[in-house]
Formats: sequence, structure tokens, C-alpha cells
Amino acid sequence: MVGLIRNNNETHYREKVAQLAEWCGANNLSLNVGKTKEVVMDFRRNSVDHLPLTIDGSTVERVSSTKFLGVHITEDLIWTTNIIVAQQEGPTVPPLSPPTEKG
Repeated sequence: MVGLIRNNNETHYREKVAQLAEWCGANNLSLNVGKTKEVVMDFRRNSVDHLPLTIDGSTVERVSSTKFLGVHITEDLIWTTNIIVAQQEGPTVPPLSPPTEKG
């Protein structure tokens, strides 16, 4: 989920998170707060500390980066981590073997 905080007012963002939690409950889905992460991307010159996010009374862990669907998302939106991991893992597609001659 992506939330926008304007003029240091987090109300809309927190309401959207609460709506998501309510929707999950209404649709018999459990939101695992222990696996939920919050990444804050704040590009203002003077960053402001944000209050911890809570869902159903549990605090969501705030991290500087997380992995989602194989992509590393960082608070500065730089692709360095993805590039390093890709270099370490090597190619994801096996090389083609040369055709064999049938005689």
C-alpha cells in the first residue's frame, strides 16, 4: 500500500491503513502485522520523524528497505541493492547449449 502524507498530516495515511485492516477482517483475511513492514520515503530537505504505525494495537516495524516480489525497495529508491544482488546471483536464464549435429 502506498500512502501520501501532506503538510505533516498523517491522518489520511493512517485512515487508509485502518480501512485496509477493516477490509481484511470483513473478508476473513488475517493481516500478519509481524510480517508487515513500513518503508518511509521522505525526500524533503528537513525530514520529520513520523509516529510508529500500529495495526490492531501492534506496532508495524519500520525498515529502511524490504524485498517485495523479488525487488528490493529502499527508502531512497536507489537500485543499488537490486544490482548487487543480481550480480551475486548471476544470470537467471541458463545459457543456451550449442546445437548438436545428428548424423
